[in-house]
Amino acid sequence: MKEIGPSTKLIVEEAQRRGINALSFYPANPNFVCLETSGHHEYIYYSYNNRLGKVTASIFLNKIMTTTLLRRGGFTVPEEIFTDSEEEIIDFLKKHKRIVIKPADLLWGKGITVGISQPEQVVPALAYAREFNSRQNKIICQEHIDGYEYRVLVIDQKHIFTARRIPAHVVGDGTKTVGQLVEAWNDLVSDDRKLKQTDLADRLLEEQGAGWDAVPGAGRLVYLSNVANAHAGGTVVDATDEIGDEVKAGALAVAKHFDTSVVGIDCITSDIRKKMGCIIELNSTPDITLHHNPTKGKPRDVAGAIVDMLFPETVGK
Repeated sequence: MKEIGPSTKLIVEEAQRRGINALSFYPANPNFVCLETSGHHEYIYYSYNNRLGKVTASIFLNKIMTTTLLRRGGFTVPEEIFTDSEEEIIDFLKKHKRIVIKPADLLWGKGITVGISQPEQVVPALAYAREFNSRQNKIICQEHIDGYEYRVLVIDQKHIFTARRIPAHVVGDGTKTVGQLVEAWNDLVSDDRKLKQTDLADRLLEEQGAGWDAVPGAGRLVYLSNVANAHAGGTVVDATDEIGDEVKAGALAVAKHFDTSVVGIDCITSDIRKKMGCIIELNSTPDITLHHNPTKGKPRDVAGAIVDMLFPETVGK
């Protein structure tokens, strides 16, 4: 199939391996695929499937609605405001000392600025978020949560996959410049995970007292993004075997609370072995390549779990 997304491709390939036919609606939308076997039809769109209701998917796209419903369900979420007022954001910053500003309804980590600690950082962060707001001027401002960021993926309210996500960075070796380290990294990864020179990367380098021509010492981490997203060059480390029983129970509770067949739970925690920590977002079309192709750790067969759910009669094939 032509121009098919990587998550869609993984599911289609697993379905075809089991003898399930796949019809792509190319060129209208190559990622919308009908899977069929023996009169049994199912539809997928990236990792989204027809078992996931439209209302639930719409909730997950609306970040303020998602955190509101999570809070009402007893789950831990950051304190936040939904506003278009610079003054309100600065007052919120005074209260929490460090904050995050992000669009209300966009995916893939775009438009997000984390770790804001000074009032002069608010205006550019607000403008950046508004670049990616699809329908409104208001943005979300959340308290900054310290800890490690994880994606906990639940399939069919029973299969759990976990990955730690680390913002884009390079590790110094004492001889190469930051630019050379980036080139070396990009030679090893797929196009969708390459590190890029951006305005944000320039600013972060300056804040770290570095630059593209600087030579970081051996072992020094130099960050090029403050968003832990693989499509922004982030590192993905499988952590499926690390999560404890409390985290597993919490992840299943989230999936059951929204009665969803697929949900990617983004959380920040100090120790994924003991607690889920704070849930910052939910995703109805999570990128399953994070788990199939982690930067480090064991690959996980998420596509297989999805096809098992959609076509239980093919389990074991």
